[in-house]
Amino acid sequence: MAISAKAKPLINAKANTHSALTLEGMNFTDWKVTPKVPDNHSGEWKAAPSNKQPDLTRELRLVLKCKTSPAKVGPEKRDPPDGTLTITLTKSGSTDVTASVPVDYANDEPPAVP
Repeated sequence: MAISAKAKPLINAKANTHSALTLEGMNFTDWKVTPKVPDNHSGEWKAAPSNKQPDLTRELRLVLKCKTSPAKVGPEKRDPPDGTLTITLTKSGSTDVTASVPVDYANDEPPAVP
């Protein structure tokens, strides 16, 4: 099963902010989302299915809340670079499915003045 995001999502990287993304590539009926969603820059989000799901046989809409901002890297330590979120789906009697979703990060803090 090849799960991917519908488009490369723009994810809020500031703690306690919300984002949304849509997964596609399998029938998501009866699958549960593991709430803990880490990224490859030490960030973490809490995931939950959206209340409005158009068609679980084709896609799954998720709401993400940033718990821990990803690490800022580089000499200026401004914004985190693009990252990859790891989303795990579980279903009773089935093997867990993991999706690695490339994302762009948004940070609503003003840029640092040099």
